[in-house]
Amino acid sequence: MPFLRPQYPQILKKSDWDSKKGTVAKIAGRTGVGEAMAVCERAYTDVKWEELELSKIPFNIRNFTKAGWDRELQQAKDQATGNLRKLVESLYKLRDVATKTAEKFGRTALIPRSSTEHAKSIAKTADELGVRLNTNSVGTPIMEDYNAVLAKVATIAAGVPNTLRTALGKMPSELADLKRMAVATPLNVGAINSKFYTAARDLSQNSVNVQKFIEERGVPVPGFTVNELPQLKMINQALTPWANTQGGFFENNAKPDEVKRELDAFERVYNQLRALAN
Repeated sequence: MPFLRPQYPQILKKSDWDSKKGTVAKIAGRTGVGEAMAVCERAYTDVKWEELELSKIPFNIRNFTKAGWDRELQQAKDQATGNLRKLVESLYKLRDVATKTAEKFGRTALIPRSSTEHAKSIAKTADELGVRLNTNSVGTPIMEDYNAVLAKVATIAAGVPNTLRTALGKMPSELADLKRMAVATPLNVGAINSKFYTAARDLSQNSVNVQKFIEERGVPVPGFTVNELPQLKMINQALTPWANTQGGFFENNAKPDEVKRELDAFERVYNQLRALAN
């Protein structure tokens, strides 16, 4: 179950206590329950619940980074050991005050039994909420929320190699077409640019995606290791100029030899990536 902020119990509100204690207060005198409740309510308000509710943070694999997700976890831990702990301590204080009040009420014949039971219910509710929100209790669901996102990333990462291999599998045919176009007369530079850009973009996007999963998302990609990251980065750097030229890599007056030379360079990079992916 994800961690979600609990609704603050009506029975622990000072306004509820003030409306129900009535003539009992005149008989019992000062109990300290109302003051303890006010402290709890302020402490509840001080908690930054959104920092604890990791499950509510929108997930988008495109902008996900392991470092960023770790910061969210650390923020939740800091909140749990900071403001949330103060709330728990105030709840336990209220529990103790309400317990003593119930004992005091029970010794006073003029105070109805229902008031004694109400004080006991306050103590019980404060204790239960304190236990529910203590560091040990919230730690488990918060870590489950954290790990659930990592599991999503791992599932997506598992499919990344297949997507890359699909792009690699198309490349021999694409290169063959490009090589034929490079020796055609007249040289159709516009058509070559369009096909070359599409081929380079598909290869680059999938290869860069593998790099991001290893480097930024902190999740292993099947078939790739961290040790291969430097080589993968070099390949991606080589692919970038070809993949970022939607307007056309070759000038309109490009010569066949120039096109062939660039295609040969592209093919070498493709072969390096194919070897790395196998």
